[in-house]
Amino acid sequence: KVKLTMTLSAESFDKALDAAFKKVSKNLQAPGFRKGKMPRPMFEQKFGVEALYEEALDANGMLVQKEIPEGVTTIGVEAFYDCDNITSIVIPDSVKFIRDYAFRSCVKITELLIGDNVEELGASAFYDCTALENFDLPEELESLGIGSFYGCTKLAEIHFPDSLKSIDSSAFENCTSLASVTFADDMQIIPEGCFNKCTSLENLVLPADLKGIRASA
Repeated sequence: KVKLTMTLSAESFDKALDAAFKKVSKNLQAPGFRKGKMPRPMFEQKFGVEALYEEALDANGMLVQKEIPEGVTTIGVEAFYDCDNITSIVIPDSVKFIRDYAFRSCVKITELLIGDNVEELGASAFYDCTALENFDLPEELESLGIGSFYGCTKLAEIHFPDSLKSIDSSAFENCTSLASVTFADDMQIIPEGCFNKCTSLENLVLPADLKGIRASA
């Protein structure tokens, strides 16, 4: 499950949800009701109360507790984009894909636990998660998208799993605290800009069969 710590009262949270509902329901129309007049219970029955969470976060800067059930396989595009009060994320083993911008600009995330069955991290998935420190990449990870961890300025160490087949450009660009990187044995190319502006990088363990290092890597 994905668990996000809750730091507000139930009363405050309900007020945030009510404000979010009023905003998102303005353009909705339901049988028997004028546009924008759908009752909240009908909305929640049809879409689920979870449909209001992101708007509640954006409007109030509050931290919401949410659980994504085991069995979910994909965290979608921009699923938690700019949720700037999330501090801890646990991604279940059932998830295989984390899509583009899924957690971009979640600037207070410090703890990240990714299930071992994640195969793909999309472009800018954790872009500018500036409080994110060390974590383990999943054992089954096959690809890292463009700028997937760009600007994670507190990240200090990365160890790539043997399953990793491709890293796209700028994956760790501007990770200014990154000091140690260990590559998987089968990696053959370090892509363009992969570690550009990683000014603290001192220890780089390269694969024996490395064939190329691209520009500004």
